[in-house]
Amino acid sequence: MKKLISTDELNLELWKTDLYSDLKWSKSLAHTRFLTQPLKLEMFVPCDDKGNVLEEPNVMAKEFDSGTSDISDDSGAEKYIISCDQYQQALKKVLFKGFEYIKETKTHWLFKGHGIYKKGTIQDLVGIVELTENCKI
Repeated sequence: MKKLISTDELNLELWKTDLYSDLKWSKSLAHTRFLTQPLKLEMFVPCDDKGNVLEEPNVMAKEFDSGTSDISDDSGAEKYIISCDQYQQALKKVLFKGFEYIKETKTHWLFKGHGIYKKGTIQDLVGIVELTENCKI
């Protein structure tokens, strides 16, 4: 389990290593820049390019039914493949584990089992969230 840590905690960890000071400085600066980024919904749950929450595609969903009994009509399968690809690309942007979107207001998001999160910066989540493998900090 990888937790989001503060820059101070990172600096303490870095000073215990044998890394050159320029490399330590670079890692610390990159971490600080990361923490000051504004939060986006796509960091919590898969979203499309417009910020709409994506549901995991289900091959049995009506939207993928071509509507014909013609076995050569693969438009439903093509839609499903495109939808799966879009969902997988969106999953790569998710940085925080275990969130299920419920709704949003101008200033907050509501997640099932996690409650309300203010639309602030990543720094606001230090010590609270678990990071996904996508988060390369």
